[in-house]
Amino acid sequence: MLKAVRRHDPGVERYLTSRRVQLAFKGALAAAAAWLLAEAVTRLFGSGGLDDYIYYAPLGAVVATDATIAGSARIARQSAFGLALGAALGLAVGRTLDPSVFSLAFVVAAGVLLGAVPGLGEMRSWVPIVALFVLVLGGHDAETYATAYVGLTALGAGCGVVVNLLLPSMPLRSGQEALDRLKSQLAHQLNDLADGLRQQPPPGREGWSRRRWDTQTSLDDSRAVVRELMEAQYGNIHRARHQGWVDKQTQLVGALEHVAWFVEDLLAVLSQNYREDVDSPMDPELAEVVASAIDELAVLVLAYDDSLSSDDDRVRSVEKCLKRLTREFADRRDLDAAHVAILGTVVVNLRRATSAVHPGVERAPV
Repeated sequence: MLKAVRRHDPGVERYLTSRRVQLAFKGALAAAAAWLLAEAVTRLFGSGGLDDYIYYAPLGAVVATDATIAGSARIARQSAFGLALGAALGLAVGRTLDPSVFSLAFVVAAGVLLGAVPGLGEMRSWVPIVALFVLVLGGHDAETYATAYVGLTALGAGCGVVVNLLLPSMPLRSGQEALDRLKSQLAHQLNDLADGLRQQPPPGREGWSRRRWDTQTSLDDSRAVVRELMEAQYGNIHRARHQGWVDKQTQLVGALEHVAWFVEDLLAVLSQNYREDVDSPMDPELAEVVASAIDELAVLVLAYDDSLSSDDDRVRSVEKCLKRLTREFADRRDLDAAHVAILGTVVVNLRRATSAVHPGVERAPV
């Protein structure tokens, strides 16, 4: 059946092998295992009323199911801490205050304040919830309810961690997709700048502003995936096999981050100094040379990986454009100091951006 999917709908295959589907499978497996284990534990040690709350075990399993082993273990630890703290608060308030609106409000307020305790992380919101449940739902058997809530949920969270240990995953596909999105956005941003340089008359301030792309979101996504890739290695039995790929992704994202900085600087220089309403150091001929270099850089960024050699045609094209730009810049001897500084900034940013994605490109000083 999967072969048929591959032939007819690659998008369906991508979804079926996506991280979301993997999480769904691991969550379902962990929940089922937690339910069976909770049943076995209550039978072995005597239920004591705990068998009425077995459903808390799969709840804990679902909560602790995460994309990485380290993430799953962290959530399990934080949830157990939050549960215990909330249960203790609920029991303490139930023993000292009569059931009333005041005790309910007090336990919620105290739970929110206790949620600031270090080490709870995202599970801090559980403290007032568990305290409230123990106070309101525990009734005359609050100790049993609190024990079931904390113990069985923690048991389920442990199942979630074990399933992740047995079925570890690495977000390789999401890492590649985030990197491709970032490369595409940077390349389109560069193409947009080149188009602006070819426009006659040049774009105004608003025209350049429209050429600013939101690459920050893609950068943040790529950084987040890199952090997740590094976290996914902890406890992962496949760590050695994927180490090289993780290192490569880290390197590529770091290089593209530098490109984004230089492109932002380049946009700022062009938007301030290549407009119809200012005295520009660039005539249309020089603007075309800069635009050609930017277009070739966009091609290189889009194709960027760690396997590009100096003999690659795309690398040669960028080198050729940069050399021509340097010659054109040097031939304009009648420029004043301010214009020399502006053009020098353009050339330097282009060289630095190119060197970021291919360190072998010539780095001759301007």
